[in-house]
Amino acid sequence: MLARLNKALETAKGSLLCCFLSGAVFSLPFFIEALFPFTFAALFGLFYLLKLEVMAKRQFKGMFCFFLGFYLCLCSWFFAMYPLSAFGLSPLQAWLVIGFCCVFVPLKMALQHGFFLWLGKFLPRNPYLRAVGYGCLWVAAEISLHFGILAFPWGTVALSQSGFAPLLQTVSLFGSEWVAFFAVSFCCLAVEAVSAKERRMALVTSASFILPVMAGYLLTMQGGTPASTVPAAVIQGNISTEEKWGENIAQDVFETYAEMTKEAAEKGAKVILLPETAVPVKFNENGVVHETFAQIAKEHGCTIIMGIFRKEEGRSYNSLVAIDPRGNLSTVYDKRYPVPFGEYMPMGELLEQIFPALAGLNPEGTITPGDSAIYIENDEYRIGCYICFDTVFGGWEGASCNSDFQVVVTNDGWFGDSAALAQHLRHAKLRAVESGKSLLRAANTGISAIIDKDGSLLQYSGVQTREIVYGDLPLYQGRTVYGFIGDSIPVACILYLIGIFGYGSIKKYRK
Repeated sequence: MLARLNKALETAKGSLLCCFLSGAVFSLPFFIEALFPFTFAALFGLFYLLKLEVMAKRQFKGMFCFFLGFYLCLCSWFFAMYPLSAFGLSPLQAWLVIGFCCVFVPLKMALQHGFFLWLGKFLPRNPYLRAVGYGCLWVAAEISLHFGILAFPWGTVALSQSGFAPLLQTVSLFGSEWVAFFAVSFCCLAVEAVSAKERRMALVTSASFILPVMAGYLLTMQGGTPASTVPAAVIQGNISTEEKWGENIAQDVFETYAEMTKEAAEKGAKVILLPETAVPVKFNENGVVHETFAQIAKEHGCTIIMGIFRKEEGRSYNSLVAIDPRGNLSTVYDKRYPVPFGEYMPMGELLEQIFPALAGLNPEGTITPGDSAIYIENDEYRIGCYICFDTVFGGWEGASCNSDFQVVVTNDGWFGDSAALAQHLRHAKLRAVESGKSLLRAANTGISAIIDKDGSLLQYSGVQTREIVYGDLPLYQGRTVYGFIGDSIPVACILYLIGIFGYGSIKKYRK
């Protein structure tokens, strides 16, 4: 077996195939949280393969194959969206859309991610500088996935480590990008240490892993006592997308959520969260929806937070608002990252000319991105906000706003019971750890949850069930280290790359 593997690695096709398979292995922790060690195994395999003589002139191909294997597996859950019946597409049209998501998106991301890592061939030969450089390049690649019309930073290294508690806790110190830098730099250095067989390098490599993990372990042991707790409830209406945006169904949806909210309030919940655009009608202050939920809030002395659909100056917004125990509205948070093809059409006019059926692809209409603060507030609470796709982008703003707690509202009904549900939930766990604040998550069809500041699930729902999740929501004071220092790791990585490549260019020019 080993002989065949060694023989395969001596050929270009065999090495590239192994790069592809390493990428597929890299995807495993995204589907099964307990498989987080495979992230390190896959990265070690990648850097080992890149050191082979046969790969000397095939660095970009090797990187591309690795990321293609990764993203094809990661995006496989897009198949769960078929048949896209809410859009009224034919089976052929639905397959075209799904095929685009499952093939073109991975190709685009593999090229983009692979290009950044290919730049590693220009890094210095010094193994320590090289390892740090690869970590910085990976961070730069993950940042680049936040931009563009098809921005989709779903497959971050940090997400793959949500099952490794000590490493997960270090996110509160340096943010999610730190995990990518740590894992990639360590694996690259480990390959160099194995190749060099030097005791000193082996000790440095071991220390580079042990010290951060020990720091994370101490953070898990330290924990933290909440300043107080509040009885909370998360409403999961389990109303499918086809039903929610169907004709003459709004009244039934409205009554369902009103009844469930009243039930939660009667059972003592003082903070109640409803999902994204819970009631599929335009929300107006002092309108029927507002008055109905305000009456529940006043009768039971609770705060109701709900996703709403609103219009202002001819523009549509996917928003969040809170109704306090006096029936008053908080400030409004507008979703900052609308979902491509779901809430707006990238290159809309061009694509609709080529595929006329795509003209009706957005049942909610085109959503305007918000530019408001990342929290809502009233006399009761300051609440950090994320709506659906917002949690995937995360960022320092949510950790720095010093909210009392955070909320995520989403509608993951598009994805059935696929792996996307758990993966999307894990993004919320990262946001909780970054900020050091507990988090409520309301998903229309699941998974709804109450999440503690360390990312642990205090309570959670099933999938595709109608239920109310009850639990005590811990309220913590203060901010995390990351909340103070912000995105220092990405900034440091960019500066390091500028310095390394700049110095190399100057040195080459002088010669």
